[in-house]
Amino acid sequence: MSARVLSVYYNRNRLGAACYDQETTTIFVLTDLLEDEDDFRMAHSLLLQLEPSIVIVSKMQDVNLLTKLNKLCFGEKNSTATKIPDKQTEQNSAINEEEMDEKDEEDVDENEEQTEERPLIALHLMPSVAYNFEDAKKRISSLFESLNLTEEENHLRLAFRVDLTATNMISAFGALLKYLDAVRLGVEFEDINTKTPISTIKTITLEEMLQMDDSSMRALQIFQDDLHPSACKAYSVGGAREGISLFRMCNRCQSKSGEALLRRWFERPTTNRETLTNRVTAIHYFVQDCNLDSADFIRIRLKKICILKV
Repeated sequence: MSARVLSVYYNRNRLGAACYDQETTTIFVLTDLLEDEDDFRMAHSLLLQLEPSIVIVSKMQDVNLLTKLNKLCFGEKNSTATKIPDKQTEQNSAINEEEMDEKDEEDVDENEEQTEERPLIALHLMPSVAYNFEDAKKRISSLFESLNLTEEENHLRLAFRVDLTATNMISAFGALLKYLDAVRLGVEFEDINTKTPISTIKTITLEEMLQMDDSSMRALQIFQDDLHPSACKAYSVGGAREGISLFRMCNRCQSKSGEALLRRWFERPTTNRETLTNRVTAIHYFVQDCNLDSADFIRIRLKKICILKV
């Protein structure tokens, strides 16, 4: 049975990943994308789409991400905590077992099929050093470098093949290569100098999501950073402000949480027709003249919202 190893790295609210498929000897990379720090939807969608057999992650990652991956890999019901049942609980469990035995065999077969559809995924915690950006870039560069080229030419060759601005993806890619070299996946019985074969590298996008790079964002003027008019704030941390852009034209949010949610929608465009239809229907309702009073009433109340979870 061929293995599929997935490496993920989360930093600064962005998720990057790289996955190795042993059957096709292909590495799939996921460019950094904005992640929901509350429920990690992108990580959940990534595991459902790739269906890996092994997941590797840094042990120094966010606790919420490690908890989410633990649930996705081992299931929601698995837990280390155990309780000692009392006599009444034992009697109730015995009655429930008798009732379960009387159920039809078809229900049992359906449950077995459901458990077979979602096998357990092995979760490996890697040291944080394995996700060092510079070390990861060197490991990736060794895949493309040529002895006939200079160091600068090899760096340019790497920049054409891999997006070096996606730092989380590069870190996850480097950790994946280090893991493959350690376990020698697929070449366990070959010569010690033989490495895991890698034939191609492909970029993937999550289902129902449109992937756009920074160049396309700037060309379409979806976001535009301008320097602050004040000389004191222009070159300070957070000194840039939103310029004339599509996001600024559409941003009528009254709270910081609402503005952050709208920014996520712009950074992660969806291709789900139902979601797009619902958004258009909501916009059509609030721009009608007969609903302006309702829109103003809701807009005033939204100013008091501090946390927005959907």
